[in-house]
Amino acid sequence: AVIAISDSTAATRLAPGVRFTMWGHECVVGRGDVRLADGILAGSAITLLDTFRNLVEDFGEETAIQWCSLNPRAALKLGQPKVFVEFSKDLEIIGIRLDGNLVDR
Repeated sequence: AVIAISDSTAATRLAPGVRFTMWGHECVVGRGDVRLADGILAGSAITLLDTFRNLVEDFGEETAIQWCSLNPRAALKLGQPKVFVEFSKDLEIIGIRLDGNLVDR
């Protein structure tokens, strides 16, 4: 089973081209990636939500839900989810439900 992950770093949400120090190394933010000054990949600058959106675009909603939520839960033997995230058509979070009750909007 495929499980989607994110190796998001301190660079998450920083603009491309921003230089900063991470773990004592000079890094540069790219377009979703973070590289050391010499170009070696140091991690990503995207969240799991960004990963979910990318998967929806590339493989569809069912695959994104499976890889980002259901497969990780199955691997951890957590059973059926009790928390559900509601998305707009543009994949913006519009609500969070716990046991069917809206808890955040």
